[in-house]
Order: sequence, then C-alpha cells, then structure tokens
Amino acid sequence: MKVKFPDGTELALASLPRRTSLWMSGAKRWKMEFPFPEADLDAVYAHMAGGDLQTLDGDGAVLNTYERYTLSPEVLVKNGQATLALVQDDFAEVQEAQAQAQAAAEAKAQAEAQAAAANTALAYAVGESQAPGEGEAADKAAAFRTGLGSLLTTAQVQGEAALVFPAAFPWWAAGKVYPAATVLRYTYTQWGTQLVQTIREVDTATHPDWTPEAAPSEYKAYHGTGKETAQPYMMRDAQDVYMAGEWCIFQGHYWSCKADNTTWSPEEYPQNWQDEGAVA
Repeated sequence: MKVKFPDGTELALASLPRRTSLWMSGAKRWKMEFPFPEADLDAVYAHMAGGDLQTLDGDGAVLNTYERYTLSPEVLVKNGQATLALVQDDFAEVQEAQAQAQAAAEAKAQAEAQAAAANTALAYAVGESQAPGEGEAADKAAAFRTGLGSLLTTAQVQGEAALVFPAAFPWWAAGKVYPAATVLRYTYTQWGTQLVQTIREVDTATHPDWTPEAAPSEYKAYHGTGKETAQPYMMRDAQDVYMAGEWCIFQGHYWSCKADNTTWSPEEYPQNWQDEGAVA
C-alpha cells in the first residue's frame, strides 16, 4: 500500500494506516497514523502539510482520501520507522460546517441578487432606466410607471402636470406606433431633454426617422407655468409658440412669457419675457 500526496509524490507504507479516535476540546477527533520507512523521513517532512492524502492499493487505485482538516500534524520516529500522525476534525462536524458555509454563501448571493433587482426596478420606476428587470419588484415598478403615466395623461389632469414627474414617461424610440396624445421624453441636440406629445398617430416603425427633432409637426412641446415645471427654451416651429403665463429656462434663468404666440427667445425679444431669477 502507498500514500499519495497532493503534488503526486507516492511513498510506500511500512504497514497499513491506523485510525484511532480521541477527544479534544469536547469533541471527537480522528487520529490517522501513516507508517513509513525511516529512509523516507525527509520526503514525509517535505509533504506533511501539503493537503489531502490518498491511500493507494498495489495497482495504484485510490482506496481512501483523508481530507486535510489537520489540527496537529507530527512525525514520530521509532525503531527505524517514521510515522506521520494527523489529528482531524470529526467528519460529521466538518460536513455540518461546510453545509453552513455553503448555505451562508447562497443566502448572501440571493440577498445581493434581490437587492440588485430592487435597485433596477426602482431605477425604472423613477425613470432612470428603460428596463425594469425581472421578478416581483420589476412587475410592481412597471405597473407603477404605467399607472402614473395614465394618470398624468388623462383629460382630468392638465398637460403641464406631466412636467412634475417627466421620468414617468418612456423615451422616444424607433420601431413603435405611438397613438395620438402619447407623452414621450426626447433629448434634442440643441434643446436638451424635453417632454413632447404626439399630435396624431406617429408610426416610427414605418418612419424611423420621424423623431421629434426631424419631424416637429408631429409632436407638441410641453411648457411649464412656474419654476417647478419650467423646461429649457425650445422653438422648432409654430407648434412650440409660448403663450402668456408659460415659463422656460434660458441661459441659466427662469423666464415667464408676457404675450401670447411668442416665437422669439428672451434674448431675441426681451419685451415679451419677464426674468424670474437665476436657476439654483
């Protein structure tokens, strides 16, 4: 019979390994004794802390593997024979500890996955993400977005109310068919991110180039009436004229419009605008 170390070294045993039990710190431990010829003593010292040991039969087949939960390895030499003695944890104790460690790791991974899913759903609910993710939290976030979007676009709610929470609305995308009065978010090259509403049905599947920027006649701009709902100044065409009482943000200031059908910016036609102070 031989013993095989983790690095592949094999040494012949002088006799069969011996296993006895003892009590240490109030628990049952196994003590394994592997006898070697004294001539192999240096090799035993070199490999005694190498890891799990395997005993092999004469044909090299593995008979047993002794997992290395070693508390006190030692080498004894007596009458020309060296003995490697290993005191190990009780196997049932080790299995329980391994199971507990695995359960803790799985619980941690599950908690991290749930937290990530919740963060994804929350980002979608408040409009910071375009995908809600998966699971119960995602379903609730999607329902929240749908419900809020429906509320803000009902006839009972003025269009300006949408500006209180623009993140409730989806981003414009090609490949969609938007019914009339659909509220969307869109980021213009010149005007920044704005809320727009389709004036009639817009088929961006057939016409993917019909963006709010390229096809302004298909979309109506939203104008706020106070600091809380003011949007960056935008003037694409007649659809975007400002009426008296509507506000915009222009060059770092809030401006309120003083005359209906204003098509000029506060800089171009200041007599139609009132400076309402700097944006904080």
